[in-house]
Amino acid sequence: MNISISNCNNIESGRISIFPNRLNIKYAINGTGKSSIAKAIEAHYSTNPQKGFEALCPYGKEIVGTIAGLESFQKAKVFNEEYVATYLFKADEVVTNSFEIFVKTPDYERHLKEIEEQVKDIKDTLFQENPELSELSSSLQKFIDSFGKASTKVSVASTLGKGLSKGNTIHNIPKGLESYQEYLQSESPSSWLNWVFEGKKYGSISDKQCPYCTSDITPKKENIELLETEYDSKIVESLKKILDVVSQLEGFLNPETKDKILEITSSIEGLSKEAQNYLLEVKNQAIILKDKIDQLKTIGYISFVDEEKVIDQLKKFNIEISLIGHWNSELTALKVKKSNLIINKVIEKAGLLQGAVAQQKNTIRSTIEKNTKEINEFLETAGYKYKVSIEGNKDGKYKLQLSPTGLKTPLNKVESHLSFGEKNALSLILFMYEALHENCDLIILDDPISSFDSNKKYAIMHMLFRTKDCLNRSTVLMLTHDFSPVIDSVYILSREFKPKAYLLHNSGGVLEEKEINKSDIVSCEQIFSEIAENPVVDILTKLVCLRRKLEISGNKGIEYELLANLFHKRSIPWRKVKLDNESELDNESELDNVDIELEQIKVGEQKIAEFLKIPDFSYDITVKKFQDEELNCKMYKNKRNKFEKIHLYRLLTECKETSMDSMTQKYINESYHIENEYLFQLNPMTYDLVPDFIIKSCDDILKREFPQYFME
Repeated sequence: MNISISNCNNIESGRISIFPNRLNIKYAINGTGKSSIAKAIEAHYSTNPQKGFEALCPYGKEIVGTIAGLESFQKAKVFNEEYVATYLFKADEVVTNSFEIFVKTPDYERHLKEIEEQVKDIKDTLFQENPELSELSSSLQKFIDSFGKASTKVSVASTLGKGLSKGNTIHNIPKGLESYQEYLQSESPSSWLNWVFEGKKYGSISDKQCPYCTSDITPKKENIELLETEYDSKIVESLKKILDVVSQLEGFLNPETKDKILEITSSIEGLSKEAQNYLLEVKNQAIILKDKIDQLKTIGYISFVDEEKVIDQLKKFNIEISLIGHWNSELTALKVKKSNLIINKVIEKAGLLQGAVAQQKNTIRSTIEKNTKEINEFLETAGYKYKVSIEGNKDGKYKLQLSPTGLKTPLNKVESHLSFGEKNALSLILFMYEALHENCDLIILDDPISSFDSNKKYAIMHMLFRTKDCLNRSTVLMLTHDFSPVIDSVYILSREFKPKAYLLHNSGGVLEEKEINKSDIVSCEQIFSEIAENPVVDILTKLVCLRRKLEISGNKGIEYELLANLFHKRSIPWRKVKLDNESELDNESELDNVDIELEQIKVGEQKIAEFLKIPDFSYDITVKKFQDEELNCKMYKNKRNKFEKIHLYRLLTECKETSMDSMTQKYINESYHIENEYLFQLNPMTYDLVPDFIIKSCDDILKREFPQYFME
């Protein structure tokens, strides 16, 4: 399928092909637009595509970019620097969603469903036959909360502490306020009190009239003031809450306990220390009872994860009401008895549940062992002195943790211990697991391995595409300026990778691609030999390739010396020799320039002629061509192949001071030599490998140096 992209950073328009269920490699030099492709795809799948494409808008333009052709892919995932920064290496955890990636497999989900189906019957039966259990749990929580956060005392700021701070003034109405009994003992006495107290604000208008009905309040003024003295609406509100909770729980409390609590909450004396201790005892037993009920409500796989025998854990769900004396009423005992009977019936059939739990635990164990084994083998192969482990806790939470090899204690603040390369390598592997877990049907790797040495590159590519569970059946778009993945996957291991590789080229904003087949990847020596022997190629490029071929083979005889003289455009070739003329030396301070003898020139010419398959090759004729600036400027303008153009540029600017920056000049110079080349590469006569900015720099300088030959 073809993906078209337009107006995204330096890409005005372009089209790339993606083959489903294969590794698609797009090889290109930096600045071609690889990351722009990745960001455009990421924007397309984001929650706000418009915002994503606006961020990619070409500088100086207001056109919003587009990408089309992705309809076949429902979900894409991009590996880049943002992924590493967002999801990985948080605190003591290597990845934030370890459980989702490494534990929650389809088998895990299936076994969990089996367990939950069996447990569901327990929960449904328990709470359908005992609907009061849920209500009891809620009321118990209100009762517990009324004590405040302190565990060993009744907090003064708590509902209970405030409500009973002045005693029960709702049941014990002060003398003189009996007429307000109906209001004070209503459903919401605090609201009524607030209503009364609100009216007092208008006393400045008239201290004799009621602000609500305008009747004379003089006889009642004393009572109103007493009401405000005796009652605080907030305290009354707290007191009412306590009384309501006690009322809800009356049937579940032991009769003796119920009477005692009613006595305490009805007293006008407030809370004594003895009363507080008594209530705390009731509260602690309420916590035990509520926890038991809540365990029944949340019963599931996690309930059994740490138990070797399910029966033992099921027995723990039984409630021994005789040991919770304050709550041992007839109603509570009846509900508890029903609950215990249901649990005991389940215990009789616990074998199936035991088997399901054991199978689930085995699934988790084997999944963890498999994943950690694969990651640790990669770390060892790549030479990283770390190992990973996946640790779970009693709540069923899992963390992927990292430890130095030989140590059991996992690293805290993982990121601070890892080098840039270690973080990137581990990030790539974790990204693979996450992409597989999420079933992404398009995976983009934006320059993933360029920063690694050859050993680590191979280890990463092996892990990503050659292990049992990897990306080798996924649709992967790898964008890279590193040629080694192309060599490994297309040339060396093509049967295993089955990739589709292309060279991307961006000229003037137009992005194009050219396929790279196995036959296109050849040794440098073979490429230089083919170019040197090609009769269509001009003499300068043939000689440059011959020189590089001689450098590869280490042959720096007389023919190599003649080539050096030709490129320096010397009419009479010379060599550096020792002053006594006995032998050549590397130390130039002890050397002298001596003309090469005619016989040696002829020997060199003969060897060059044999290499180039040009019988009449002549140093004199060739050097004169190289010295002809008009001829070479004309050739430069007419050449379409950039590889040939940069050789002509180098020849024209030899011995000239130009304003070209050092990095660009280094690139030009290296085109004449073998320096840090790969053993294999693409043929520069077939593939456009020279960046546009290099040619533009050459154009600008030649126009300044030779304006007479570059007039428009």
